[in-house]
Amino acid sequence: MDEELDLREALLIEAEQCLDHGDPEGALQSADEALAIDGRLVDAHHVRALALRELERAGEALLAAEAALAIDPDFAEAAFTRADLLTFELGEPEMALDTCDRFLREELDDTLYSDFLALKGNALCELGDFENALACFERATELSPERDDAGSRGWALFELGRMEEAVVALHQACPPGGAQNPANHFYLAVALSRLGDERGAASHFRIAARLDPEIYHLPRPFPEELIREVVEQARQMLPAALQRSLEGVPLQLEPWPKLEGSGQGRRRPSPLAMLRLSGASDEADEDQPEHGEQQGAPAEEDARPTALVVYERSLSFICLDRETMLEEMYQALWREIVLFLDLDEEEVEPSGLH
Repeated sequence: MDEELDLREALLIEAEQCLDHGDPEGALQSADEALAIDGRLVDAHHVRALALRELERAGEALLAAEAALAIDPDFAEAAFTRADLLTFELGEPEMALDTCDRFLREELDDTLYSDFLALKGNALCELGDFENALACFERATELSPERDDAGSRGWALFELGRMEEAVVALHQACPPGGAQNPANHFYLAVALSRLGDERGAASHFRIAARLDPEIYHLPRPFPEELIREVVEQARQMLPAALQRSLEGVPLQLEPWPKLEGSGQGRRRPSPLAMLRLSGASDEADEDQPEHGEQQGAPAEEDARPTALVVYERSLSFICLDRETMLEEMYQALWREIVLFLDLDEEEVEPSGLH
């Protein structure tokens, strides 16, 4: 029995060392061998979760973290791994928030508590609640001043329209010679551009494009005639019932989304919004789409927007060519009109009304 205990502990140590040395396959193998001896070894389940995450097997990693929590529901590190996977890998930030909130009510050391706070902040960012997300990041930094959440804080400040503060935070997140995140460079570039520093913006656009050319590219301005042509084509791709709501609605081109009113409500339009529909009311709705801005719900069923506003500078950052512009424009326009008409988005597919 003592020999089994010693072997189990040795395998667990070996698994943890493999993780520390960048060998997730070895960690997984050692953790599995330990679990073959004792299937209720919670640390081994957690090591499996960490190794599987490194191997980009997020679904299996989640099951491993949940296996650890099934044995010990108070295992905070496994809960953190579960919430992290739900936020960043599996697109379930609401579920992650539940886990974070539960453990933020527990007695944790400052470092782990701040980790949960920062993770909650990222989950809130994914849900568009940037005001409360920023509060989480700031409290996490108060508890653990050595934290490096500058990129997340910069994202939240950017989406809140606080561009000068966003630039400061994002500069901290992009240290020369340090680890580089292309998203941080991209948001920094847009913020600098909005503040009129086009030379600085160009530098960070180039870095973002070099780090991840599949997602980021140098801004490409589009001629007004092409934008109008693509908007019309996107409109004609909508279901007939949605097309009718846009008949006769004039198209306006503006350089940027306005920042006034940023910080009010959840899921407010991003400073990178591609388009918005203006209505009779100019009050911001609380459930804004990711790439658009619906202003006011119509008072009558046959009401329609008074204008379709497209932001040229945002297009130059989001779209690489005509094909991607059409795809993005269609999706944004569809979401906007569905929200404007107060339809149930889950019951209305982009391909038609059901």
